[in-house]
Amino acid sequence: MALLFPVAAGAVTVAASATFEPPRGPDGPPRSAWQTVEFGGVTVDVPARWGAADLDGCTEPLAAWTVRVRTRCGQGPGVSFVPSATFDPPHGPGVRQPPDGPGPERWSGYVRVGDVAVDVVAGSRGVARRVLSSVEDEPSFR
Repeated sequence: MALLFPVAAGAVTVAASATFEPPRGPDGPPRSAWQTVEFGGVTVDVPARWGAADLDGCTEPLAAWTVRVRTRCGQGPGVSFVPSATFDPPHGPGVRQPPDGPGPERWSGYVRVGDVAVDVVAGSRGVARRVLSSVEDEPSFR
């Protein structure tokens, strides 16, 4: 990168080179550590370390990405896509700590998008908020 600074006798060129590392902030890992997942036309950004959960034999959720892929029906830290009609959240909208006290999965929240509720459980408020704020209802181009 070259920067030009005008001075009385002409211009001075200053060259700088650095490897850019995206900053870590209160919302979790840098952008490169996130992935976009999709279910039924609804997209959401989740941490890259979350994987598609094995939901064989489960009636709900419809789809889930979790920290531990081999969880029972998508339970634990992660994001789940649940039918809005049968979704019974433990609290109102917004990101909150569960009433039973803090634990490793301390923050949860949800948003409803059409016929789907996107439910998140995360170890930090920032990650839960970032996941939910990324939810978009987009047409699927499969």
